[in-house]
Amino acid sequence: MRKNPYLNRLPVRDPARFYGRKRELRRILEGLSADPPQSFSLVGDRRIGKSSTLHQLEHPEVLAASVPEAVRGALRLRYHDFQGGVPADEPAFLAFLAGEIADALGIPRPPAASRDAVVDLLRRADRDGLRLVLMWDEFEVVTRHKALGLDVYSFLRSLAQNHRLAYVTASGRDLRTVCHSAQVADSPFFNVFQTVRLRPLARAEATALVAEPSAVAGLPLASHADWVLDELAGTFPFFVQIACAALFEHLDEQDGGEPDRAAVLERFLEEVDPHFRYVWEQRLSAEERQAMLEASRGRVTSSSSKRVAERLEKEGYVAKREGTWTPFSRCFGRFVLEAMDVPDEEQTLEARPDAPALGATRMDESRRPPSPPAFPPSGPGPAGRRQSTPGPLGRGSVLLGKYEVVDELGEGGMGKVFLARHLDLGRKVVVKVLSPQIAGTPDMVTRFRREAMAASAIGHPNVVQVHDFDWHEDGRPFLVMEYLEGEDLAQRIYGKTGTESHPLPIPEAVDILCAACEALAVAHERHIIHRDLKPSNLFLARPQGTTPDTARGYVVKLLDFGISKMLDLGGAQQLTRSSGMLGTPCYMAPEQIADAAATGPAADQYALGVVLYEALTAKVPFEAGPAMSRPFWPNPPPPPPAPPSRFRPDVPPPLDAVVLRALAFYPHERFPDVRGLAQALRALFPGRPGHAS
Repeated sequence: MRKNPYLNRLPVRDPARFYGRKRELRRILEGLSADPPQSFSLVGDRRIGKSSTLHQLEHPEVLAASVPEAVRGALRLRYHDFQGGVPADEPAFLAFLAGEIADALGIPRPPAASRDAVVDLLRRADRDGLRLVLMWDEFEVVTRHKALGLDVYSFLRSLAQNHRLAYVTASGRDLRTVCHSAQVADSPFFNVFQTVRLRPLARAEATALVAEPSAVAGLPLASHADWVLDELAGTFPFFVQIACAALFEHLDEQDGGEPDRAAVLERFLEEVDPHFRYVWEQRLSAEERQAMLEASRGRVTSSSSKRVAERLEKEGYVAKREGTWTPFSRCFGRFVLEAMDVPDEEQTLEARPDAPALGATRMDESRRPPSPPAFPPSGPGPAGRRQSTPGPLGRGSVLLGKYEVVDELGEGGMGKVFLARHLDLGRKVVVKVLSPQIAGTPDMVTRFRREAMAASAIGHPNVVQVHDFDWHEDGRPFLVMEYLEGEDLAQRIYGKTGTESHPLPIPEAVDILCAACEALAVAHERHIIHRDLKPSNLFLARPQGTTPDTARGYVVKLLDFGISKMLDLGGAQQLTRSSGMLGTPCYMAPEQIADAAATGPAADQYALGVVLYEALTAKVPFEAGPAMSRPFWPNPPPPPPAPPSRFRPDVPPPLDAVVLRALAFYPHERFPDVRGLAQALRALFPGRPGHAS
């Protein structure tokens, strides 16, 4: 088996594996070499390569090829990703800024952070003839943070004007459009930036991405480049990576030869489907979706759609072939036609025999009106199935002709949960159906659909699987999930009645947390934040048909991504604004309580810290959240909670330290990410598997 060179889904740091962007890199590096150095704002859609481009700027090989030696020797670059969280308020931000500058200069951090301390550091750099570049990824997380007002941005502007300091930021949209207030958006700070837009690769660059890594790996794909780009991926680098990974894996398994294109397409769709959905449901506006639909049908007719299509062509989402606009790939065009429920006889986009069904999807499902009751057609259905049942759900009801309701498991404010059986496969599943009242609330429907989208996009063994999402005949949405036997962590700690107290053995608590960290790490890589982690959302699932035993034969499953946040999705921000505070207070990080819209992955890490604390002690560190009654974050922050060893003496001091670091008040004081938390826990128990199994 050859090593697949297309499996990396993280930012590319090695210039040898980085394709395209030569013009953009040259422009930025020339600006940074100028006197005074110039600031740049990298803007582009998610997964277009913004983070990778920032990492290229700091690589010695790239600098050596593009920056004069005299300038290169004076250049000090410092990268920071704000996806992990933003400092709480202006004093915390100044402390962060001073620390970043001191680290870039290779000198000790100042003992007390202030504006004067920051200016003193930059004056020292000026005296030494140095020029400093602060590269800030996911910078819109900062501009949306309400605790950082106009004065902060005025100060940042003064630093760039009066010192040899430049900023290079990366964001999904123009910075002025992602500010928390019009006052901040009008700040002259944003005038210091030159905007560099990252769009899909040029055709030659995308072709090189198909051909060169595969040739080095010993399985050339160059002869398939046109099919990969035209049929599957367009020239979007992330989609090209996914397509090439599927094609390379398929050819490697059969040891070369001609590929089974239908099999490759099926593999491609398994990974790319949630990203296509993001483009369709979140990236494109209503008028852009209409233009894309017309392009998918092969005829853009209205004058308004033609204007939009011209804009989409610049952004790489449509291409003009033989005078006709078409989607960036035939695969995405078919996705659009299915998303809009265009009947087969009306689809004029080339229908290919190697195109499997993409699955039912709908546009703007949160605003979809209830459908009239559908009555079963005459005649039998497929073997092993019965016709769908109209009317209220209950024992014996059939959904989609294949899920038969066996029993009602429970009912809550959101709706009902049923045990069901897949009629074709015979396996048990769980069906969650919204109540009629909730189904009439667009925001709650969006939240419900997000649970399905998030779990499906993560695709990790420690996340509950979602098998299906659709609409009942009465207009209510439902989702179908894997059936789990076992108990959740809250029941494990407090018993079925919730009145007992059973702290877990320390190794078991650590195993469970490490398993949750692995699942969340994948979620965060896919820009998904859970936002409601707590013991009842960590399920200890044992194989069906077995009974609990002391061998801990269970798998940890994360549940309920219903209020998850998908970073860079405008819809997530809207849901947060309209629904108020989302989450469970005693598990919410301070920044989540202060400003839910600015919540990042560090908030999930904080919640895991609370869960670990509770698993060890059967107590939560703060009963109502660390800042529940405070309209703004305090300065100084409140004292940390008592260490777990206060309530359980056998907890070793190093484990106390790990728990309290995960519970740090400020996001930047926690572990860099949840994998860092898991690594710290594993280091305390070497030789353990690192997760519950």
